[in-house]
Amino acid sequence: MKRRFVGRKGAIVGGKESLAAISGEMAEPMRKALEATDAGDLLTALKYFGDCAAIDPLNKAVLYFGSDAAQRAYFNLKHQDPPPTPEQVAGWRSAALALTQAAAEADPDDPVPAHNVGRFIQDDGDDAGSIPWYRDALALDNTLVESYGNVGTALYTMGDTKGAELAWSKCVAFDAKNASGRLAQAYVWLRREQWTEGWIALNARWADASFMANYGRKDIHGKMWTGQPLTKKQALLVHGEQGLGDHVQFARYIRMLQQLQIPIAAIETRAPLKTWMEACFPTIPVVIRDGDAPPFYTHHAPMISLPGILHADAPFGPIAPPTLIRTRTTLPTTGNVRVGIVWYGTAGNQADAIRSLPSEALAGLANIAGIEWVPLQFDPHGIAELTAKAWLGASVADAPVYTDVLGLGQAMLDCDAVVSVDTLACHVAGSVGIPTFVLHRFNREWRWNQHSTRTPWYASHTLVTQPAPNDWAGCIAACRTQLEAWVATKDAV
Repeated sequence: MKRRFVGRKGAIVGGKESLAAISGEMAEPMRKALEATDAGDLLTALKYFGDCAAIDPLNKAVLYFGSDAAQRAYFNLKHQDPPPTPEQVAGWRSAALALTQAAAEADPDDPVPAHNVGRFIQDDGDDAGSIPWYRDALALDNTLVESYGNVGTALYTMGDTKGAELAWSKCVAFDAKNASGRLAQAYVWLRREQWTEGWIALNARWADASFMANYGRKDIHGKMWTGQPLTKKQALLVHGEQGLGDHVQFARYIRMLQQLQIPIAAIETRAPLKTWMEACFPTIPVVIRDGDAPPFYTHHAPMISLPGILHADAPFGPIAPPTLIRTRTTLPTTGNVRVGIVWYGTAGNQADAIRSLPSEALAGLANIAGIEWVPLQFDPHGIAELTAKAWLGASVADAPVYTDVLGLGQAMLDCDAVVSVDTLACHVAGSVGIPTFVLHRFNREWRWNQHSTRTPWYASHTLVTQPAPNDWAGCIAACRTQLEAWVATKDAV
């Protein structure tokens, strides 16, 4: 195979150039298999990989590409809504793991298949089980930065912070051979708040096969904007990417574009954020992805790329709709303070299992003297409100009714503070400036400094982190202590 590039969390997969190594009767089913993989039709891809395997079951390319398709199909199945049966999950996992291990066994001198076994096991939640495979890969190539990056993440998640920092230091010590390596290095630098290096390296995601499979935009035309001046006949489409929280977090850089007088054709976002963006930027058209056709544009820029393009380096203040009104400007001297709470993120998101609280953990926040809890989960069926009232004790208000992110922002401003896990809600709360206690897993995501209770992204945030891996009880206990101290002060908000 002539070329490799990296996919999900440092998975190194091949490209179409590998067809040059395939000939004869296998060429046509391999071509169809790769085309189906690129199109996201993984079941069809696996059928054609099966046809290839019938011709040559030990062919390295078949195992290499087929295992990648099997892994992607497994994770799609595992996180689909409604959820599959445990038997379905176990069957697909067994098949994907067997193919991935077979690829490593077929080429024991190549570090890449060993790395990919480790990545699959790590993505499936077994950090300890992934490390031996990464070490096997590094024994074959001690400059494989993707393996160092993933080992660091695994070790930190397991509680070995010193080992993790050593692995991450090695990750950025070598030159990356491809986009996956640059992406691994970007997350290390951003985690360490080395903004200049991090933002530049993060742009490698657009050359990453798996990232493009999940987030690529074949429907966007024009050139990627790199910061050059635009003429009167040119215009920029600014589009959000990844989760809704990312849209809210990085919208602040659109204000910088306005200050630089860059002509903006439109902002593209998701439907729940349309009114939020319109209120933040009333002079710029806002279009809904997959729903509205944007006006004429010649260049485009993803929001998360803007700090790197604009050389913004360290974050500056967020932007929020000026139309929102803070109804509670001081803490009450008598009666309860109102604290909004959000304890889980989007169902089906792969990260949700490690960032969201189990409902029973809410009991650790029950019956705090002086607090009336306000459930802020978006849940038109009312289940979240019933859950909050079941676990948080007697003082739980009725959940406010809202239909979009702008409504969520106003509901937060009708509170005195917010407690939230790391999801869209914490970005909204930070943007509107309300005191927010953000509950984090032990190994925080790259955007949050690992060693501080504060963040440059939002001045009103207090970061409360698990004291040990998977220790939500300890995190909740620390949050309760901080809330009790905060309520006792009765300071002006």
